[in-house]
Amino acid sequence: MALCGAASILVGFSQDIVSLAISLALLGIGTSLYHPTGFALISLLSQRFRGRYMGVHGVGGNAGMALAYVTSGALGVLFGWRGAFLAWGFVGIATGLLALIILAEPERLMEEKTDAFKKPSLRLQKELFTPKNVVVLGLLALIIIFSGILWDGVSAFLVAYITEVKGTELLLAGGL
Repeated sequence: MALCGAASILVGFSQDIVSLAISLALLGIGTSLYHPTGFALISLLSQRFRGRYMGVHGVGGNAGMALAYVTSGALGVLFGWRGAFLAWGFVGIATGLLALIILAEPERLMEEKTDAFKKPSLRLQKELFTPKNVVVLGLLALIIIFSGILWDGVSAFLVAYITEVKGTELLLAGGL
């Protein structure tokens, strides 16, 4: 989250296409790091409620994506596109620091209470990475990558289309 925030601030301060491209690449790297670590953390919380936690996580993510169009549109209208990136950048850094403070203690307590979360055995690693599992995981990775490209492309296109072709305000287009 802190990497996303820092990269977003760099986007807001970028002065040429090269610095913008590098900043956006860093932002992409930061966002790609979230789900593996987030899902791993959720899996450590509870076996009994793991499915519910994943559900809440999914609902929160979808709500955040939906609200992003309205909030980012509002920030863009009020402060320009650079201001929107800067604002979200500071929120990202603050969230990353908050996560460090909150999550450090539960990790230490889990390590003290159980050996179940220690490094998996070689046998377990071999079971996880069978040729079939690697193919399935690779296919799932491709599906989610293409799904993200499709979602981001369509949603960005629709906002631009509604704003430029239909002549609506950016805030309304983001809300739609």
